[in-house]
Amino acid sequence: MNYPVRVDVRLDEAAPALDELQQEGAASLISGALSLVAGAEYAGGSAPGLVGFQVTAHPLGALLMLYLDAPELEIAERAARQIAVQLLRGSEPLSGWRVSAVLARGGTVPPGTLPSRGTPPGPEPDGPEPDGPEPPAMPSARVGQPAVAPGTASADPAAPRLDWAEIAEARARMAAGAHRLRAFGLEAFGYAGDDAGSGVSRQAAELAAGALVRSIGPMLDTLFDDCGSLRGDATAPDRSGLVVLDGLPPRFQRQYDSFFARRFLVAAATVTGRLTQPDWEPPACVAEELALRLLIDWAEASLEECHLLSAGERDAAFGTFAGYAFDDADHQFLFEPRFGGGDCDPPASRPAVTISVAQWFEPFGEHRPVHAYSLSPENGGSPRTTDDPGDPGELGELGEPGDPAREAELIGQMLADRVGIDPDVLGQVADVLAIGVVHGCWRNTRVEDWHADGRLSDADMLRINSLLTRRVREVIGGWAAERGLSMDGPTAQLDGLTMPDIEELARGLLGLLTNPARRLPNGTTLAELAGSELGEYEREAALALGGFAAEAGAHGIWFAVMRAAGHGGLACPHWWNHPSWPTVISRFVALLDEPASEHWGPAGEWRKRLPPEPAVVRDRDELRRVLLASPWQLSTEAAQWVVAAGIGLLRPRM
Repeated sequence: MNYPVRVDVRLDEAAPALDELQQEGAASLISGALSLVAGAEYAGGSAPGLVGFQVTAHPLGALLMLYLDAPELEIAERAARQIAVQLLRGSEPLSGWRVSAVLARGGTVPPGTLPSRGTPPGPEPDGPEPDGPEPPAMPSARVGQPAVAPGTASADPAAPRLDWAEIAEARARMAAGAHRLRAFGLEAFGYAGDDAGSGVSRQAAELAAGALVRSIGPMLDTLFDDCGSLRGDATAPDRSGLVVLDGLPPRFQRQYDSFFARRFLVAAATVTGRLTQPDWEPPACVAEELALRLLIDWAEASLEECHLLSAGERDAAFGTFAGYAFDDADHQFLFEPRFGGGDCDPPASRPAVTISVAQWFEPFGEHRPVHAYSLSPENGGSPRTTDDPGDPGELGELGEPGDPAREAELIGQMLADRVGIDPDVLGQVADVLAIGVVHGCWRNTRVEDWHADGRLSDADMLRINSLLTRRVREVIGGWAAERGLSMDGPTAQLDGLTMPDIEELARGLLGLLTNPARRLPNGTTLAELAGSELGEYEREAALALGGFAAEAGAHGIWFAVMRAAGHGGLACPHWWNHPSWPTVISRFVALLDEPASEHWGPAGEWRKRLPPEPAVVRDRDELRRVLLASPWQLSTEAAQWVVAAGIGLLRPRM
């Protein structure tokens, strides 16, 4: 039986009334969450399911008309209340709202009469009025552009049950990332305006744009790991577990060696970095085209994994984006199984699209410069060999491929050119080494799962990561002082150390990271946060630090330190104590007084949706001081506000 149940959800009594824009945002947020649970089983058992809904937002909150398939009226009413309560708890913007009333009648809804998208709300069931005044009707409620956000859904009984609260949170995060994509507007994802009768919806376009930007970091992190897996004479077919490189054209796998992987990493960082800049510059070489194509694949996979867009919506959004981002689709020829044979010639428009991967890094023309590291040696790029490189399509040597001294030299160049430190000064290297340790031994472990499942908020991550970076840096500094190393001196001091020295450093870092009594800035201890997973985290941290020590044993302490520092410097330019952090803070504080900036979205809508500024934010000088010196000292409220205002979206050009 399908029972209609009306649920009245209200703002906190002390909260100001919602304006029209806020009402539309609330209706969209609630509808998005309900659309995820619609058709799925009720969490309390196997019976009631949400089969349809309508949402009407008003200045004091929202009215939800929920249509539940339940055996009895009372069960439907309980299910409606639990759905509403979980919805409010699962969405941070609605955390201050409350369920005011749940009203149900004995009448049922005949099959085929549930509300459909675009239909204004019908008559409500009779029953006692909710507490407080009846909300006024939305002025924009009309057919074709209703203030109501109706929806229906059905579910395959055999499909796995979804945690809709987690999915709603993922939806909010993805959409929030859309404003970081400064190179393109939503029209690049098929959104033609609210009045358009066809095309991609605004919500779908925002999710696609946000997914694209949010995939940059994970893809580059994973590509960095791929680079580390290719050592010596190894090429892609010799190594299992490669992730990003496995997405490249398979017929060229024998040419994907250590040198290729590093050049491809630089090309990927270059082209993805342009996405967050105001003016788009299309890919400058085949490698950049392939990297951007892989990023699109990552974004689509993340949306599919989070159950946020259908296959048709993803195809429409990213198909449109490809038309904006690429000059053409010639690079797709590389995935053809017959490409390079007598019956399939490369397109004349892209002579660089050839079977020789060395030519993938050559610029399409003088007007399309590529990163100097990616260029061939004859064009001023990084030399591949000390001898004759031979045919550019054949495997060559880098001294020896994967030679630690040469690779450390290249990392040193990148630390100087892209991170902005002197790689010969031990203290500067130690700063980004600390970031690399926290990123690899804390953030990139199951801690990120705790973040995803809600145990840690974005505000928690900001404060915990910064404080832990400081403490790791202190451990490194104390360890160096005990061995007579000067932080103002050269990194060559590392040559005088032995393996027991590096093992002592690893033990000290592991003790800090895994101390169950370590108090986090949010007030909990590591043991309280991890619960039964503490042992698993300890193993993951020990494995990461063990790899660092093993690399020092195999290739030298200097190499291990430089490589870990390179990871921190290149992967985390938006972290506290990175050389770019002061630039990020200066820009963020300035943006707070620039409501018309693109950072705040169309018409500054995201700025308007923020809650009132906490006291530390209102004092711009104090905010700058705290963020630069000790962001872990921010209150929970202030940290949440800073994160909601998009401090994590400001990444410097590298």
